[in-house]
Amino acid sequence: MNSPALGLGQVATGIDPGTGTVQTTDGEDPMPVALFEPERSMMSRLPGNEPKEIQVEGAIAAGMRRFPRGFADLRTIPGWALHRRADDRIELRSPDGGVYSRITVPASPDWYSAALHHGYVVCFYGPQLGVRTPPHSTPEQYTDAKRLEEFRTARGRGLVAGGITAYRNNH
Repeated sequence: MNSPALGLGQVATGIDPGTGTVQTTDGEDPMPVALFEPERSMMSRLPGNEPKEIQVEGAIAAGMRRFPRGFADLRTIPGWALHRRADDRIELRSPDGGVYSRITVPASPDWYSAALHHGYVVCFYGPQLGVRTPPHSTPEQYTDAKRLEEFRTARGRGLVAGGITAYRNNH
């Protein structure tokens, strides 16, 4: 959650009714995050409306929540689950059990430990999450600041779905 490329900060656990102060989980292991950025997006636009990404809209229709700029309300998404496969690929599965997206990530003992500890992972799905290096750019040029800018822009355009999903260690 505390990656500079995401700029998310901490998970709020509540609001103090007397002061209105947001309460966070100081000292708690950070909530692990999984980013599912498809190689190709499928955009559609109805006359007079903003463009929409079909796969993001499908995820929202199946229970994920749009993740806009500013304050965002991420909740546990019933039925969705994140599965770790024996080959260390990670699958995001929709409520019907089908694989919605699959990623291959480098093994990270800290990430897996946090996922096991919490039993949940914050998952984001969208075409511009700052995962893939853009064409005509190098990994060195695609800094955390540029990744953050891409993620924030996508959030502002309504192109990010997210939620807190159950973690299943099938390893």
